[in-house]
Amino acid sequence: MTSTTATNTDMGKIIVTLTLSNDIDEVLAEREFISADDIRRRTLDNVLVDTGATRLCLPANVIEQLGLKQVSTIEAQTAVDPQTVKVYDRVRLNVEGREGVYKCVENSFTRHFWDRRAAFEQRAVYLPRRRQHSYKV
Repeated sequence: MTSTTATNTDMGKIIVTLTLSNDIDEVLAEREFISADDIRRRTLDNVLVDTGATRLCLPANVIEQLGLKQVSTIEAQTAVDPQTVKVYDRVRLNVEGREGVYKCVENSFTRHFWDRRAAFEQRAVYLPRRRQHSYKV
């Protein structure tokens, strides 16, 4: 398990380190079908958390690196306008030693932000407030 540290540098601004992995890979490794080294995972440092988010949103390049399977699409209301977004299954999320398995949506409306992340100090990941999903699939 990866150790993470949350910081609160400004009021309402939470920065964490989190680990994401493909849950299917994790299960296969637990059952010794694949090596633990073959688990697709990413550790993201200095991640800005949106504590008011109702969905786990990840950028397309992270979803691709984790090899997550698209299971559906949904209509999502963004700050700009409503959009159809892709829903992916079985991402394992570890933050502050707490772990859960979630569905996630592709954060296509901020893709340009992620592609130019070298120009930014932090990256944004939207974590769900509760374990239950607040959207229908």
